[in-house]
Amino acid sequence: MSEVMYYIKTFSKGEILSALFSSMMLVSLFFLFKQLKLYDKYYILFFLTISLPLVLSHRFYLLEHKRRNRFIGRVIHNLVISTFTVLVMIVALKIAGIFYKIGFYSNLIFTVLIVVYFVELLLTLLNRIFIKIGWQIW
Repeated sequence: MSEVMYYIKTFSKGEILSALFSSMMLVSLFFLFKQLKLYDKYYILFFLTISLPLVLSHRFYLLEHKRRNRFIGRVIHNLVISTFTVLVMIVALKIAGIFYKIGFYSNLIFTVLIVVYFVELLLTLLNRIFIKIGWQIW
């Protein structure tokens, strides 16, 4: 069975809930950094903080399924997280009255996809290093 079909077969409401939780956490952290005016100066801290929801979502997957999420599963799960994040971010930016700073919906979608997949790439590399030294995060 292909990896995609196996992921779809084991797909559950827990993955939807963890993706929704992760996206709400991402948006909350973004607004926290915006309110404290930290993301202008501390990019590394911003990316480390943004990586927390993704690590938690992978950890929830491990706890729920008793196995690690494979590459295709992480890509699909990050797409679900990105979709929820874009939807929650649109609503939050409209409520805050600052959506005009984004410009277009495509700018928001592109930015969220780049950030989520860039952080996922960094986490994957970090996890590979940890596996080499005998630690396993997820």
